[in-house]
Amino acid sequence: MTQSNDTLNAFVRELIAEGESVSKTAVKVQTSSFTSDWFVDLQQFHKWRTSCKLLLSQLGQSAQPSSENLGGKNAKTNLANVKVMLGALQSISENVVAGRLARFEDIVVAEAFSNLMEQGQYLLEKGYHLAAGVLFRAVLEEKLRRLCDTNGIIPNKERPTISDFNQALYKATSYDKITFKNIEAMATTGNEAAHTNERLQAADVARLHSNLLDFLQRN
Repeated sequence: MTQSNDTLNAFVRELIAEGESVSKTAVKVQTSSFTSDWFVDLQQFHKWRTSCKLLLSQLGQSAQPSSENLGGKNAKTNLANVKVMLGALQSISENVVAGRLARFEDIVVAEAFSNLMEQGQYLLEKGYHLAAGVLFRAVLEEKLRRLCDTNGIIPNKERPTISDFNQALYKATSYDKITFKNIEAMATTGNEAAHTNERLQAADVARLHSNLLDFLQRN
């Protein structure tokens, strides 16, 4: 499990503990001449529920199955509802540990990569191979940066380059030497495009595009 998932699950576990504390404040209240119910402390409940809503915002699209239970408009302060919310939190915790939940941030980044790759392909097809190469280079750099962040790898430079990210990931055995060399080749093509090297051919950028797609799919 990545560090991000560890942090997320720690937050969920805190919310579960807080919810259990809220449940202990329950007192029996007569709701009519014939019925009664157990209600929890109003202030503690809404403090906890606000934190649950914060969790939903962090989960993004992955929160959809639990959104009604944790953030519904008609939240009752009775003990039964607290138990429903606790069940939802426990389910989220189990799924985070199992790696079943995609973080919203990762989804957004994946979509951004896809859009840039499509724009680059369009430019390449229209004959603007240098501009396409610059876009592909940007995608490669950001992907390597995120791989370093995910694996807790910090390059030994204040402003690391593609080469620095590549070296750091290879030294940490995040991928093999073939991938390392392939990234070197992609970076060279991307750098030449960024420096408007007129000797760079459209075929070189097309190769960069193909190799980058393969790298993104495997990582």
